[in-house]
Amino acid sequence: MTRVLIAIAATAAVFAFPAHSRGQHWTQCPDGSWVKKWDYDKLCVTSASDSSSSSSTDAARVSEPAPETSTDSTSITTSSTSTTYAQLDTAADGLTPKYLNWGGHKWSHRNGLVWNTKVPYAVMLKSNALRFELHDTPSDRGPNDADFKRRAEIGTNVSWPTGRDIWFAYSVKTTITGGDITKLGNTQNQFQSTDGSSPAFSNRLQYCGAASPSKACLVQTTRLTGGSTKTVGKGAYSLGVWHDVVDRVHFSAGGDGFVQTWLDGKLITDWHGAFGGSNGLRLGIYGAPLSGMKIVQEFKNISAFPSTTSLASRVTNPPAM
Repeated sequence: MTRVLIAIAATAAVFAFPAHSRGQHWTQCPDGSWVKKWDYDKLCVTSASDSSSSSSTDAARVSEPAPETSTDSTSITTSSTSTTYAQLDTAADGLTPKYLNWGGHKWSHRNGLVWNTKVPYAVMLKSNALRFELHDTPSDRGPNDADFKRRAEIGTNVSWPTGRDIWFAYSVKTTITGGDITKLGNTQNQFQSTDGSSPAFSNRLQYCGAASPSKACLVQTTRLTGGSTKTVGKGAYSLGVWHDVVDRVHFSAGGDGFVQTWLDGKLITDWHGAFGGSNGLRLGIYGAPLSGMKIVQEFKNISAFPSTTSLASRVTNPPAM
């Protein structure tokens, strides 16, 4: 079990997530396509004997029944204590509402759930955890992303203080199957810059070479005053096992800015310098290209935020994985 600790002051809290179904109007055919429930008998091929007539129904089959974009501004509020991951609920058009309320924050979807029905796996929830899954398809992206982008994230506005130590921590597990792992290079979280450009601070996964037992590293980057992005630290990150991450970040345009990150109790980043502030947080997976990889990233034990309360004790006493 590996633990990653990122010092961004926050008190520990557990979020409750709901057990939502995909939606009352839709059901899935044996071949994986989605149809209205009342069209199941007419459109779904349920046995080999039905295959000869499938061509006549292909044109009517709904694989992506919703429009490519959505202006739905309704929200889902989580309240369930489910112990298994569940898909988010959908509206009558088969799309997930744009906003999700949990953990005291209003999150916006930055994934394919809000504009197409081909990625029901993109974001899933249970009582105290969050699961993201990203495939290498044009449907696995946000509604405003270019076709080559790959994204399964949620984001929220956060008033991260400047000139003070902030703490943030979480437990995380990443599983990667298929594709070319040498092209690995995706974000795990992003502290958005106040000007909307590259993140002021980010934890990312990168390929560390065949000599690395894990083949992956957790990498920290900052956006320096002036606009350039700098890698400030990294540590070996094993895939398929839980880690605990603690971040301590001090945003400052002066020389007193710094980033400290602990991964499973080990300090892997201790960088000092000037870098910009942040007004948002994103969790999930973002990267391009995926080169055929399927990535699953799970989060739990997420600390409360924003907070300036020290999480130093979590470095040596991580929560149960």
